[in-house]
Amino acid sequence: MIENFYPNPIVVQRLQAGPLSTHIDTFAQQLFDEGYALWTAKYAVRLLADLTIWMQQQGLTVTDLAEQPVNTFFQHRYQIRRPHRDDRAILKKLLAHLRVVGVIAAPVKAVADPAYTSIVQAFQQYLVASAIWHLRSSILISTRWYIFLASALEYSRRIWMRCARKTSPALCCSRHVVIVQAKPS
Repeated sequence: MIENFYPNPIVVQRLQAGPLSTHIDTFAQQLFDEGYALWTAKYAVRLLADLTIWMQQQGLTVTDLAEQPVNTFFQHRYQIRRPHRDDRAILKKLLAHLRVVGVIAAPVKAVADPAYTSIVQAFQQYLVASAIWHLRSSILISTRWYIFLASALEYSRRIWMRCARKTSPALCCSRHVVIVQAKPS
């Protein structure tokens, strides 16, 4: 089937040399049967060739192929090449094909542990309560600072008014700067 996409025997030989060699033909036939355009099928075969080379470099076999190694392959590939919109869909389709054929197992779904779930929920409630406590504390502190500053300003205003009645305002300000900064308790 690959010969239909790539008439050059060197390219065909390179495609049939890796861990996916026995599955490239059947996968290309599946794409052809499903009515994919010739360009898309050629691109898929080239992507599989790159995946095969990467798998050889990593020492992986077909049975090691799953979502995590495919994601690692994409990280490696996207350092070298620009991402293509069909990349993930093609390899997702390849994984599905390999699962149907029985080469790789279906992904294992994690079962939720009730003890774990209750611990996570308790921790989330603790975080929410803690955040509310910290927010309330910061509001109280802010309110106390506001009250302190307002009383300090009121005290300095009274001193200034008392001083301004007796002397000029400019002289009063220079005289009571220290008093405003150090308010008696």
